[in-house]
Amino acid sequence: MITIKNDNDIEMKNIIHTNLRKSNREKCQWLKNNSHADIKISDIKNSNFLAFDNDRLIGGAIGFVQYNWYFLDLLYVDEKYRGQNVGTNLIKQIEAFAEKENLTGVRMETWDFQARGFYEKNGYTVFAEIKDCPPGTIEYFLKKEFYKKRLEFKMVSQNKKLKYIQVTNENLEIAYNIQKRQWKSEPDKQNFLNKASNAKEDNISFIVYYKNTPIGITGVYTEDIDKDSIWLDWFCVEPEYRKKGLGEQILRDTIEYAKGLERFLYFRVETTYWEGRPAVSLYDKVMNIKEEYTVENEKTDNPTLIYTYNFTDKAENWNNRYLGLNEYYTKLKNNKI
Repeated sequence: MITIKNDNDIEMKNIIHTNLRKSNREKCQWLKNNSHADIKISDIKNSNFLAFDNDRLIGGAIGFVQYNWYFLDLLYVDEKYRGQNVGTNLIKQIEAFAEKENLTGVRMETWDFQARGFYEKNGYTVFAEIKDCPPGTIEYFLKKEFYKKRLEFKMVSQNKKLKYIQVTNENLEIAYNIQKRQWKSEPDKQNFLNKASNAKEDNISFIVYYKNTPIGITGVYTEDIDKDSIWLDWFCVEPEYRKKGLGEQILRDTIEYAKGLERFLYFRVETTYWEGRPAVSLYDKVMNIKEEYTVENEKTDNPTLIYTYNFTDKAENWNNRYLGLNEYYTKLKNNKI
């Protein structure tokens, strides 16, 4: 017999919350791949900004980050200081923080007697409203999205028939299907999910189009252990488009993109050798330095190789610095990524 009770038991509340979070992760791909973001409300880290006149607190913005959004909970400025851009400067600080963290956007709620006009003046748009909340009052929901700025990363080619489109949430299945066809046992969809949601100029993937047909993928990423290097991400060309010089052009375009960031000394590639692998002969032709990476793989038949392309006259080998490849590829094989 099913009964309904009015019960505020904390333990029961936590069980319901845990079960709902589990169900959400099963149905939402982003939550599944970003489980750290699906946390209890009480555990959410606040990101607050306070305004002072000398040592006197005169206002502030109180908010938190969840689901890759900044939620502005409270914004207040002492009446004496209104009209002096204190609120605007608080908003600018929030937006700078949100963009630095590659958040999707900023959202907030306000009543009709509060600050709707102020938020709209600062570029926010109303996406919903509730009447009589509280009675006689309209509550507005506003947002500003930054996703368009993530779509502005561009890579160009000397070959006018080649075009690069950044991987986004809308097209990542195209990139993933190309990857899956080439690496049937070790595809990494989360790589594209992360880059689609948190793209940076040095952590980004592109779909390669030839005459408007998707033919491959490329991209770049960085390793925390070496701030001077940028690495080639998942890179391939569909078999029917190989031996046409396209692979070399795509690699050189990716190198030029990385060089144009003007923050790195080296462009590096990690790959596994096997006889007849097309990418190895391509890297042999284009890259400056080739070395075996043996700290995690001592196999002589299929050694791991590190290639380096120098952006300056200075040449530096990778010298077997640890990359954690075994753990990464083991997770891929076990479908834990």
